[in-house]
Amino acid sequence: MFRRGISLSSTLYPRAGFSYVSEEKSANHFRGLFRGGLVRPGSSPGTVAMMPLGQRVVDKVMCLIEAQMSGVNAHKINLPILTADSIMQESGRWDEFGNSLFRVKDHSGRFSCLGPTHEEAISNLVGCNAKPSYHDLPIRMYQIGAKFRDESHTGLLRTREFLMKDLYCFDINTAKAEVTFGQVCDAYNRIFRALELPFRQVDGDVGLMGGQLSSEFQSISEAGQDTVFLCSTCGKAWNSEMADSQGHCSDECQIEEKKTIEIGHAFLLGDRYSKQFNAVYTSPEDTQEPCVMSCYGIGISRVLAAIIEAHWSDEKNYLVWPKAFAPHSISVLSLGKPREERLEKARSVAETLCRSLCTATSSGHSHLQCGSDILLDDRLWWPDGMRLKEAELLGSPYLVVAGKKSNEGLYELQHQPSRERELHSLDALVERLRELLAKDQELPPATAPADL
Repeated sequence: MFRRGISLSSTLYPRAGFSYVSEEKSANHFRGLFRGGLVRPGSSPGTVAMMPLGQRVVDKVMCLIEAQMSGVNAHKINLPILTADSIMQESGRWDEFGNSLFRVKDHSGRFSCLGPTHEEAISNLVGCNAKPSYHDLPIRMYQIGAKFRDESHTGLLRTREFLMKDLYCFDINTAKAEVTFGQVCDAYNRIFRALELPFRQVDGDVGLMGGQLSSEFQSISEAGQDTVFLCSTCGKAWNSEMADSQGHCSDECQIEEKKTIEIGHAFLLGDRYSKQFNAVYTSPEDTQEPCVMSCYGIGISRVLAAIIEAHWSDEKNYLVWPKAFAPHSISVLSLGKPREERLEKARSVAETLCRSLCTATSSGHSHLQCGSDILLDDRLWWPDGMRLKEAELLGSPYLVVAGKKSNEGLYELQHQPSRERELHSLDALVERLRELLAKDQELPPATAPADL
């Protein structure tokens, strides 16, 4: 038996021998997602199945997002996927979404849609329940779940079903809503900096969402489907849909065009939805006033692709994960003969690391973020060379090898991707990894991203 906290390579779904034809097959995120076994095509066109390794990355990204949402006093909820046609028609978006809206009809002939977003549902929820007082605001609620859009052109960056974090906020006036807007955008900056993405916050179009203000978070990538303009002179940045923004730059400005992947979006909605759905609060004067709303999304599925685009190594032809977000933080494998004896040493090392590094620190956190964050390669039927190559492909930042020196009680620690090697006794190995993992999990300061 192996301890809880250790994944076995032999139990993971096979990752080798997979081929798939796509117009995106030359993109880094395509190679990384499919070669590494993170995703597979879904049974329905325009969908993908998240496999165990991909889900581990998604879980770590969600942990980061949830921590930052807690930091802005947002509370997690779960809204129904089905949204009644009546409230979508009330906002006008039943028709505005056009063919991209998945419409369904139940056995009674009633229509609903698979939620592409939930402004109507959350506004209706607030409007149909006890009216909050001004003392109760702001209200900040978010969820992480599936969204659906019947896209005519699909790919890994634009699927018909995708995972999204959506936050909805209700404030007493525009000034307070702008404070919320700034706080959440700061949290988004911290999230994307922690993911080591080459992103920019840019002005965006409000589009079908409506409202007064829109900011997009765009990760620079040649594989992206969006275009942004960046001014290196005055620092302005905007989506190509905001062509008139160029008028705010002077003739001396140096403007650069970049392809990007949209990974996040923020909208200051005003009272568009709160008036329609009676999402009101009781003011100090005992009057009913519409809440000022804002909403914020992160496309978690796209974030996964953006991470791979940003961290793919063309030289090595594999992915170099941000250290805190690799599927597994540590890979342990045995090399050489006798194979069974070396595997037992590797197993013992993995269990010691699990006991030592999964124990909570004085701050209440463990050095390993999620359960089963150590991967033990127990496949003795695979040649050593193939197992080493796959360890590189999967991208664990630290590789522990029980090789020839293990007979002397020494184990090799390899840093990926530099392949820098260290030899340690087991106790020293534990302390070294504790130090490295603590450093990897430090959150970057909440400052603006560096110029790109």
